[in-house]
Amino acid sequence: HVISGDLIKKTLELQLEWCDVTECQGNEDLMEEQKAIETAIEHYDELGISGGIIIVGGKCIAYTLGERLNKETLVIHIEKAHIEYEGAYQAINNLFLKEFGEDIKYVNREQDIGIPGLRKAKEAYKPIHMVKKSVIFR
Repeated sequence: HVISGDLIKKTLELQLEWCDVTECQGNEDLMEEQKAIETAIEHYDELGISGGIIIVGGKCIAYTLGERLNKETLVIHIEKAHIEYEGAYQAINNLFLKEFGEDIKYVNREQDIGIPGLRKAKEAYKPIHMVKKSVIFR
């Protein structure tokens, strides 16, 4: 489904569950991500982003939020799924790209934030290019 109306609330419900399951309360980086995602979901319509959601038994099991960067590139900003639903991440990615990426040449899946499992998942999509990212502190 395309995220709109009541589905926005279901997306937030999954995000809160995801945070509980991953125990993000004990991880400063995950808590910062959680706050940013909650804000993005709460302001979904205002931000003009696109979203896809998978509902099973009335419950959101996966969602993704993204937007067009330009006429050739789609950026996936956020993608979350219940880990107990095997293949949910791949399914939401596939469905989202079918809905919003028909004429897209490139998909930017953003950074792996140093998480080996996330890097492995992103590499499974056979990227044509990866950029080393750095953070500079003052």
